[in-house]
Amino acid sequence: MGREGHQHILHHHDGLLQLEGRRWIPAKGAWGHGIEPQGQDELPADAILSGEPYPALPVTQTQQQGAAFRLRHLTASVTLSGQHHGYTPTGRIGDSFPPFGHQGLQRRYEMAFWTSRFLFLCRILTRSSDMDIRTLPRALVLALSLVGAGAFASEALVFQTDFGLKDGAVSAMKGVAFGVDRTLPLQDLTHEIPAYNIWEASYRLYQTLNYWPKGTVFVSVVDPGVGTDRKSVVLKTKSGHYIVSPDNGTLTLVAEHFGIEAVRQIDEKRNRLKGSEKSYTFHGRDVYAYTGARLASGAIGFEQVGPLLPAAVVTIPYQPAVAEQDGTLKGTIPILDVQYGNVWTNIDDALLTKAGINKGDQACFRISEGDALKYEGKAPYVSSFGDVPEGQPLIYLNSLLQVSVALNMDSFAAKHQVQSGANWHVSLKKC
Repeated sequence: MGREGHQHILHHHDGLLQLEGRRWIPAKGAWGHGIEPQGQDELPADAILSGEPYPALPVTQTQQQGAAFRLRHLTASVTLSGQHHGYTPTGRIGDSFPPFGHQGLQRRYEMAFWTSRFLFLCRILTRSSDMDIRTLPRALVLALSLVGAGAFASEALVFQTDFGLKDGAVSAMKGVAFGVDRTLPLQDLTHEIPAYNIWEASYRLYQTLNYWPKGTVFVSVVDPGVGTDRKSVVLKTKSGHYIVSPDNGTLTLVAEHFGIEAVRQIDEKRNRLKGSEKSYTFHGRDVYAYTGARLASGAIGFEQVGPLLPAAVVTIPYQPAVAEQDGTLKGTIPILDVQYGNVWTNIDDALLTKAGINKGDQACFRISEGDALKYEGKAPYVSSFGDVPEGQPLIYLNSLLQVSVALNMDSFAAKHQVQSGANWHVSLKKC
């Protein structure tokens, strides 16, 4: 580190900041603020220093009020430790800090560290070679382009609603998230869930979640009970994903297929957009987008969402896929492939094999809404649409490897008035 010193972004939480390394910069700062260097000196390589309250305050008072701290900032490794909500966090550069949830800040620190090393190297090169100092800005831009995305990236925040895009509702939610952290990757699952269709919201989460990396935060807002006493929760799956949603059945299929690691109720006293307390009909903006953004950016950890609830959620009853003794397969039509009118079921390829239905076989199938029969027919089990003539029916495995029914180059759902949901059932058997 040069004699000029550098400004570093280290945000403190309720814990002890310990720093170790050869060079140090004494500095002072307050909880949640950046730290400005105030000089430089040498220390032994094995020195371990810790921040001290300034002025000295009891730990409890310090945690409640926040206090200025005199910190020695080193250019080597960083260890964070301390008590926060009853547990002790630790971590080093290169690791995440789960208690603080502040992976974004950790990456920013890494970015600052390696950028300073890069500039130091450039300075040496310009003094020891014919390298033109004017080329440094371009070199720096190149270096930042190579490592910047990873250094500054927070977890992705993925939105799903039944709002549509005709008005500004979705934009308002994204604006709230952007206001929390301007580096957040904001993505859309869909905003075309049919109005109030909680079941479809549940399915779209199930359809999509597995393809997003661990740590991704989903905000799902299909909330016909907004403003009532239904709970606002964050579910953490056993796969490490987070879903911010009303607990109204939206979490049915995610909980079933990915498992529940934990459920926390959102504490709106801490996790609500400031100034929105009088609003009762837009929790998607005021509570869910705000909490999701804080969680994805690392401004809060999962433990800071709110109180822990039992590991269970409200579920929507439906017909699970089963194989009966006579070889008949029964299941639900959870969703339509809406763009093309293909009918998707929850019957997977393993049950198809169990029923003895192989490629090229004819399968007889029935579709019903509740007890009312809507369609009865047969079709060949094939690999893809072009395996049958145009306009002809087929049975195939969709992208989730589940049994589906279609017409080649036509809409099976529209032609036969088939819809989807927990009350739409299908049965099929080898003819």
